[in-house]
Amino acid sequence: MAGDCAAGAVASGDGWGVTHHPFSLDELLSRYLAERQDQTEQPLHLGFGSIDADLRGISSGQVCGIAARAGVGKSFLLASIAHNLAAGGVGVGVLSLEMPGVEWAERQVAIGLDVAPERVEEMARARELGTAAVP
Repeated sequence: MAGDCAAGAVASGDGWGVTHHPFSLDELLSRYLAERQDQTEQPLHLGFGSIDADLRGISSGQVCGIAARAGVGKSFLLASIAHNLAAGGVGVGVLSLEMPGVEWAERQVAIGLDVAPERVEEMARARELGTAAVP
């Protein structure tokens, strides 16, 4: 939990104890302004208008997690985010512990061609998809 301390410092806890960060509210606001005004350190936007509007981007040091039940498109969403970031010139690396690389490649081709992954598989089986067709 996060809360205000009597002296204006920030306290955070993990349920086991509270750690006091020796920053006054003025110091934190100063850091906030420096971060927001630094044109070289702008938050990353994921390429989805409503999500980006709610999150206002992901800033340096932040972690964004995606959680949902199986089969609802988490990997496809991640592939879309990776595609959007790469298209904007941001270097992207992806590590998946549950999806084979070949399937990941299929998803990336689907996103690049703006078709469903099933359509990419159909195209591959019909020999309509070659390496030259990959975006």
